Amino acid sequence: GLVHALADVMLHQPPSWLSVHSAIHFIPMPSTRHRLQQRGFNLSDWLCRRLIRRRFTRAHVLHVLQGQEERTPQSQLRRDQRWANMANAFVPDPKAKSQPRLGTCVLVDDVMITGATLMAAATCLQECGVSDLQVWVLARTPAPHEPSP
Repeated sequence: GLVHALADVMLHQPPSWLSVHSAIHFIPMPSTRHRLQQRGFNLSDWLCRRLIRRRFTRAHVLHVLQGQEERTPQSQLRRDQRWANMANAFVPDPKAKSQPRLGTCVLVDDVMITGATLMAAATCLQECGVSDLQVWVLARTPAPHEPSP
């Protein structure tokens, strides 16, 4: 299906820092209740699972983030409003507190627009004890001052 094709796009040019031989943890960006109701699934979680099945067989999916509360969807906000909207947006999943010290973790998301959501998630993951965090997104929208490819 579509998730397989999207994961294949990601695998076509994986980041140079990502080794298929490493024992790493893939952390999907959590979806809001609203987004889950719209889609019926968490795309980031599906991407993580597909990436592991296709190439990163020693990796694991970890669900260590929770959204703290429902917020205005980022897609409805201007770029400058998105950072404030994501302040303290995530908390560690209660089960994450019992995780042993984590090695390399890869935060996976479908789209990065301003980076506000990813930064909020990364801050929370650092509080969970993640010391080596990388981010891998399927697509990134250019900033208004950046030329389109």
